[in-house]
Amino acid sequence: MCSLSMTNPQPILPVPAFDPVAAMARCADAIFVQDERTDAIGGFPHDSVALLADAGLLIAPFPVHMGGSALGSREDSIAVLRDVLTMLGNASQAVGRLYEGHVNAIILATRHGGEAILAELAAEARAGRLSGVWNAEPQAGLRLSRCDNGWQIDGQKIYCSGAGTIRRPVVTAAREAGAPPLMLVPDMTTPGVTVDLSAWRAAGMHGSMTGSVAFRAVVVPDDAVLGSEGTYYQAPAFAAGAWRVLAVQLGALQRVIKLHAAFLRRSGREREPVLRSRFADAAADAELARLLVVAAAAHAEDRSAAPADAENYVNMARTAFERLALGIIAATRRNVGLSSFVAPNPIDRVLRDLETYLRQPFLDVSRDSYALHLLAKEAC
Repeated sequence: MCSLSMTNPQPILPVPAFDPVAAMARCADAIFVQDERTDAIGGFPHDSVALLADAGLLIAPFPVHMGGSALGSREDSIAVLRDVLTMLGNASQAVGRLYEGHVNAIILATRHGGEAILAELAAEARAGRLSGVWNAEPQAGLRLSRCDNGWQIDGQKIYCSGAGTIRRPVVTAAREAGAPPLMLVPDMTTPGVTVDLSAWRAAGMHGSMTGSVAFRAVVVPDDAVLGSEGTYYQAPAFAAGAWRVLAVQLGALQRVIKLHAAFLRRSGREREPVLRSRFADAAADAELARLLVVAAAAHAEDRSAAPADAENYVNMARTAFERLALGIIAATRRNVGLSSFVAPNPIDRVLRDLETYLRQPFLDVSRDSYALHLLAKEAC
């Protein structure tokens, strides 16, 4: 087993003049329009990703010395990243899911990888291609073994967003079931890689190009390995990093409220007190969700916070956010009625995507972890 650094220290350089929020604002309306087309046919939102690339948002998460602005890595960029993800989720949850995975991959590579793999990923971004993080797997999982040229991986990953398009994803693989995983960045053009998109028949997120990926005797060199075995689950980054998903989902909630209000005004049903009451509750819950995401991002990225405090605040936010989001969805469907289920009404698309995207893993585990953490603190 090779010895790899747990952390890749980065030099502190001035951030170049680039405004990610303004760049995202220039793309958002076009991405919302394109989301309808991609949802109708499935596949991959090529045009939307091209807009992000042209706006400089694919390269933005990279270190400054590689032409980026360290978006998401520098503590002073967290609020900016939060706003970018929310704006993108407001435009398209599928594209937001893909971009959040890209940012996550670059943050992991920046923290735990070497210059060689960062340069490879930066070249992909400059070519207009995303990266991503693929961790979900069936019970057999993705297995890892040492070989002369690095590490060999065999097995399968599932629910891989961007499968068939992403060339250099971050994947996790372990020596055996239950063992701490290692992060690797395979080249998807390597012989032995097979992509299957046929199983993705979800009600929403049609434009995420999600599928399963099989690896058979695929060798990943040592310079394409991030950290060491177990680094991926290192606290608080793994659990606390879930705030980025919430930020994308928050944008969707804000879009739902906007569409809900437009329906009430357009239909004249804003005059009905019962519908106004439901709408008022939904709007209030969306504001509570926004405050949760702001606080979760701040806690997660607070370098002075204890890891357990940071990750369990995000655990609390995840479970509370889901409850608020489900209530907003229910109120919207009740007020809008049958047309909220019928395409091409944009409410149908946004709600389907959100209902699918909310199905995040281990929410019950997160809730229980927060409960145990809070009980332990209250006992002190």
